[in-house]
Amino acid sequence: MSYSVKDEQGRLAMSFYDNFYVSGGYEKEIETQKVDYVPTDTITIVPNAKNYQPDDTCELLILAPFSPANGLVIFDCDGQVSQPIQLQIELGKNSTTVEFKISKDWIPNFTVHAELTGSIPRETEVIDSPHRPAIATGSVTLEVSRDIYKLNGL
Repeated sequence: MSYSVKDEQGRLAMSFYDNFYVSGGYEKEIETQKVDYVPTDTITIVPNAKNYQPDDTCELLILAPFSPANGLVIFDCDGQVSQPIQLQIELGKNSTTVEFKISKDWIPNFTVHAELTGSIPRETEVIDSPHRPAIATGSVTLEVSRDIYKLNGL
């Protein structure tokens, strides 16, 4: 069951109740439009190369599903997490770039995780209603060459 009501100023309030019992007959599951969580959107991360050498500069294009947004980029190599890089997507833009040096400690690969927070308009338009919270995540695994550890033969 769902209930909705508007106040004198036209603001909408909604309530859902999805766990009730009716005697007789049989139990039937009821579908509701209730959302108990903030949906998570996806960030697309586009690296400037597929493979890297230690000390290379990696440039990532971060494509955001909403703006403005604030977030973090975190590097994870076998459970070792680096210092995060803060990023910001300006209003009206849908992307930003992040540059960083590739560490030899990340051989043979590492994962880049990005997380953004912001707000977007609600699906149901209500007068004077604030935007709903928005969250987006994405990750990509990048390869780092082992060539620095190759032995030179005579």
